[in-house]
Amino acid sequence: MQLLRMQKNKSGQQNKHIQQQVQLTTACVAQLVDAGFTVLVIQIENSKPAVWIEHSMKCSVLKGVMVMRRHGERGPEMVMAAVLEGCQVQWVVRGH
Repeated sequence: MQLLRMQKNKSGQQNKHIQQQVQLTTACVAQLVDAGFTVLVIQIENSKPAVWIEHSMKCSVLKGVMVMRRHGERGPEMVMAAVLEGCQVQWVVRGH
């Protein structure tokens, strides 16, 4: 039991940043859902969680900036991003 307690304490400290990112992501997703956005993907990998949403006219209120221009399956695309609750909210604008 002593070994399990020691391992538990150690892993708790190691995972603190993940727990904090989960809390940020939860707050971000709640705001997006309340505002009527469709959340597609949540990524908690780096220092700032990423939340991918479906592009819609509502995205303009996020005041995003273009972070990437690429050529997708359906032609040119722009990946837009904005910060909300410590998360990077991203969406794809097709045809640009």
